[in-house]
Amino acid sequence: MKKIIIFLGLLQLFALKAFCQLEGDVLDQTNKAITNAIVIATDSTGKVVDTVKTDQRGFYFFKKLKQGKYKIEGKAPGFQPAIYTIRIEETPKDANDGDDTYYAETLDIILKRPKTTKQ
Repeated sequence: MKKIIIFLGLLQLFALKAFCQLEGDVLDQTNKAITNAIVIATDSTGKVVDTVKTDQRGFYFFKKLKQGKYKIEGKAPGFQPAIYTIRIEETPKDANDGDDTYYAETLDIILKRPKTTKQ
């Protein structure tokens, strides 16, 4: 029974290391938050791994990304889509030191309104 408990404890430890986090804000050109913007994470093989919406403050959060390179796309009605490339690294060993803090990569996304032409 002790072996099973130890094994399950080790499994949980490795599971915590298996994912990384990415968070940020989606903002317009004047740094105003964009509510309900869509943020899409696509891995290096072109597979969409997660899609989230921003909250009322323009904040988004991916909590289960694997280490690697991602294309992050932000879009919202009335704005041009913005695409960023980011490499998610492994969480530092001292980042989760038991004080209820977490470590996450940060990427703020700036969306621009399309240019209008005068007629």
